[in-house]
Amino acid sequence: MERIFIPLYRFLSRRRWLMYTLLILSSVLFVYFGLKVEYEENIAKLLPQTEKATESGLAFGNLRVKDKIFIQLHARQEGEKQERDNQDKPEDREDRDNPKNPENLESLESLESLENPESLEDQESPTPPTISHETLAAYTDELVEALMARDTATHYIAHILSRIEDDLLVNGLDYALTNVPAFVDESCYAGFDTLLTPEAIDRQMALNYTLVMEDEEGSTSTMVGQDPAALRMALLPQGKALAGGIGGYTMIDGQLFSPDSTVALAFLSPNFNSFNSKAGTDLIEMLEEEIETFEEQHPEVEVIFHGSPVQSVFNSRQIKADLVLTVGLSLLVICVVIGLCFRNKSTMWMLLAPVVYGAFFALACIWWMKGGMSLMAVGIGALVLGVALSYCLHVLTHYKYVSDPEQVLRDQSTPVCLGCITTIGAFFALLFTQSDLLKDFGLFASLAMVGTTLFALIFLPHFFRPEKNRRNERAFRLLDRINTYPIDRHRPLRWTIVAVCVVTFFTASWVGFDSNLRNIGYNEPKVIRSNELYAEKVNRGLASMYYAASAPTLDSALIYNKVITATLDSLQQAGVVKQFSRSSALFIPTTEQEERIARWAEYWTPQRVD
Repeated sequence: MERIFIPLYRFLSRRRWLMYTLLILSSVLFVYFGLKVEYEENIAKLLPQTEKATESGLAFGNLRVKDKIFIQLHARQEGEKQERDNQDKPEDREDRDNPKNPENLESLESLESLENPESLEDQESPTPPTISHETLAAYTDELVEALMARDTATHYIAHILSRIEDDLLVNGLDYALTNVPAFVDESCYAGFDTLLTPEAIDRQMALNYTLVMEDEEGSTSTMVGQDPAALRMALLPQGKALAGGIGGYTMIDGQLFSPDSTVALAFLSPNFNSFNSKAGTDLIEMLEEEIETFEEQHPEVEVIFHGSPVQSVFNSRQIKADLVLTVGLSLLVICVVIGLCFRNKSTMWMLLAPVVYGAFFALACIWWMKGGMSLMAVGIGALVLGVALSYCLHVLTHYKYVSDPEQVLRDQSTPVCLGCITTIGAFFALLFTQSDLLKDFGLFASLAMVGTTLFALIFLPHFFRPEKNRRNERAFRLLDRINTYPIDRHRPLRWTIVAVCVVTFFTASWVGFDSNLRNIGYNEPKVIRSNELYAEKVNRGLASMYYAASAPTLDSALIYNKVITATLDSLQQAGVVKQFSRSSALFIPTTEQEERIARWAEYWTPQRVD
């Protein structure tokens, strides 16, 4: 390798202007295009991209329910209230400490009750804080209006569902009754027979009269006018089956609540794709700021939220924070060690410049090849920069000993290039994996090693100044003593190493691996609490899963969807599945619709019509 780099060094050293021109132009070029790289923050990129995974991504990539943000309002617990009270103003604390303050009389009485245990018998046990559902509904409306008003400029929010308006229910019933022959299966006709007897119709008409007379809003009268014989009652089992698995919600005056009405719910639908990381970050920041303002105005209420966009944003924040922390700490340690060992001030930038050059070289090449990469790959790739630093240290440390740039290239070009090639080969092997994230990581690491090595062997020797070369002789002697310590002559140390190897060989199987992919990313405590509250209050502690059927045509997909329904039905009977939504009751193949319409016409004989 010295036959390449030494003549190149001599050529550029005689033409310094050319060396500086190449260095500046290439640096500007790599930085310009490297900064244009678009980053994806999708944690799913770590999973293998097999043919089935690609089909699933196509099916579920457009599933908007996964992009929703679940917002929950509930009464703040006493411990959380006290924590917020401790953050009040100094003048509030002075009033609280004043014994003449009427608000403190109750606390004094409570202290007296502690001194007198007999008085505790007459006191009732404390009950968890509650807020009426009317108040929660009003707070939810206030928060939704504030969010929509703030989003008028950005349009990040498509809509927020917190209430089911009466006209929506009426329109749904109108659609169902207009197309009722296509939705009626064979099991409904027995119910029709019981509803269409003269006695049943007389009873229903009496009930209709009562419903119309008590209707204040008009929606019930509309429903009675559309379905006076209450044929909807025969269709209710199908509607309940369709709704099963969607979630246990309670609707009070149009507002959505958990079944025990202690948690008000709102579902925010973003107006962008979940992969748009910038829009997602802006939306979550806006949501956090608005919730913080809302909780300051209503400290008795806590607002928590979760969802895929939320998880993505918190993952991105943690990745960026970890990236800054790890790189910052590693650079700090390196700078301290280098500062102690090398006395030249220029050594620090000569050590870091090749790594920075290599990183931007890799980013620019990635932009030219594919335009973007995973942000997690960059975070993991930051660890590779430590490996790249070692190659720079090889060159710099050898220069401290020989003080001759050509001698450095003569001695180090071959081992550095061979070491770089083997390292690149190891990272390049990741390109053959099925994970997009590992491919991005392998590509970034390989290219970063190439850029760093080229800088260290082409440009770096031109900045060596033998007349100013200095080093800490004491530190170098200490390092030499450590590196040259004769381990092979120290028998106790040798047996200790053998014993450690034997122990680790047998204990390696003790290591356990987390197979739960839900733990693959960072979990924000507030998001975890929101998930747990939703699972406890709405899903009754059960987990939800989504299944899809794909086919070349819509009718074929609907037929396969009925197969999924039959399979899930058998699993429900076996106790594996608690409940599921029978979407096949709403989405029906064309041939089956035609059969049902023909059966409907056959059922309505002149006698039944009369």
